[in-house]
Amino acid sequence: MFEAEFSKLEQLIQKLISENQQLTAQVQQLDQKEQQLQQELKKSTDQLETLQLHAMESDDQKQRAQQKLQQLTQLFEQQLSA
Repeated sequence: MFEAEFSKLEQLIQKLISENQQLTAQVQQLDQKEQQLQQELKKSTDQLETLQLHAMESDDQKQRAQQKLQQLTQLFEQQLSA
C-alpha cells in the first residue's frame, strides 16, 4: 500500500514538473512577444515624434512665408500709392 501511495505521489510530482515546464515555456514566449511589441511601440513612437517635428517645422515655414508675403504686399501697395 505504501508503494502505491508513493507511486501516486511520484506521478503527481512528475505531472506538476511537466506543467511547470510548460508554463515556464509559455511565460518565455510571452516575454519575447512583449519585448517585440515594446520595440514596435518605440519605433512607432519615434516615427510619430519625427512626423510631429516635421509638421511643426512646416507650420513655422508656412507662417514665415505668410509674413514675408504680407510684408511684400504692403511694400508693393506703398510703392503703388507713392
